[in-house]
Amino acid sequence: AAATSTSNGSCRIAYVDKSTPNIADIYVQDCDGSNQRRVTEGRISTGHEPAWSPDGQRLVFDEQQGPESDTYVPSYIYIVNVDGSNRTQIIASDGPAEGNFPVWSPDGTRIAWQGGCDIMIIQPDGSRKIDILDHHRLSGVGDAETCVHRPMWSPDSQQIAFATFPLDAAWDPSIPGPFEYNFFIVNADGTGLIELDTFMLDVPPRGTPVEVAWSRDGKQVAFEMTVDDKGTTKRYLMNSD
Repeated sequence: AAATSTSNGSCRIAYVDKSTPNIADIYVQDCDGSNQRRVTEGRISTGHEPAWSPDGQRLVFDEQQGPESDTYVPSYIYIVNVDGSNRTQIIASDGPAEGNFPVWSPDGTRIAWQGGCDIMIIQPDGSRKIDILDHHRLSGVGDAETCVHRPMWSPDSQQIAFATFPLDAAWDPSIPGPFEYNFFIVNADGTGLIELDTFMLDVPPRGTPVEVAWSRDGKQVAFEMTVDDKGTTKRYLMNSD
């Protein structure tokens, strides 16, 4: 679920309902549970959560149109009004996992997402698509190919924090650990890459949910990860420098 405040100070939540097999529709409701309404209908997706526009009037979300078990699953990014109208496709992939985890910049001018294993940026009208971070810049231990994950905008829309994981281990569960996970910050134009921290874990990428978040003043970054096969979660906070 993703929450946002509205112009009158109230709170709304957007979330994905996966109770129907092979369907993952988006709903919006007030934070007290009232005024629930469906935003999409018959959405086929892995169920990544939607992200709010800064004005609370639109949502951006990804959709993978095919079973997760398939090797090739086309992925798309859409924008839709919270009343379900004006659903617009802004990204259509030519390969698997092209558009995942889209997030709106706080100033409303751009959307960032995990494009394959890179960080991509586009304007909400679908123009000016830019690859700001090629994942080959991030190769880690043993020159393993690294994939970006969970890009998150800074409050001033000038930087993006993100996690990385080893790509080969995500596709092949037989590869033995430990596996390297990293957290970075990069400027929105792709410059100024900063490595925040590195972790070596025995948990393979498919079993390691990772979250990244900024403090409201942009001076700190928080991140969390599942660190073992028992589901133990650890959370960290550090300065954004």
